[in-house]
Amino acid sequence: MKTYLTAWLLFRGLRWLCWIAAAAYYLEVWVHHSNHATQFGHLTNSTEFWMFFLPIAGIAMGCFELMMRERTGRPRPAAFRDWSVASQ
Repeated sequence: MKTYLTAWLLFRGLRWLCWIAAAAYYLEVWVHHSNHATQFGHLTNSTEFWMFFLPIAGIAMGCFELMMRERTGRPRPAAFRDWSVASQ
């Protein structure tokens, strides 16, 4: 049980890390566009790879996170719950 909980927390952290890294990379490409473009204005292959890989990795980590949450037996969040009320 503790192994599943650790894996769930790991995938949860990796999911957030992937999405933050993707946002940071998009900002980097936007600010320094000339470093990521060819002479014709197309994105380089490595830039395209990271722009597609990071969000896909975030989605995959989210799927693994859901799988591990089911294995730990943690309850699913209630649909349409009020986020302004502190959980008990």
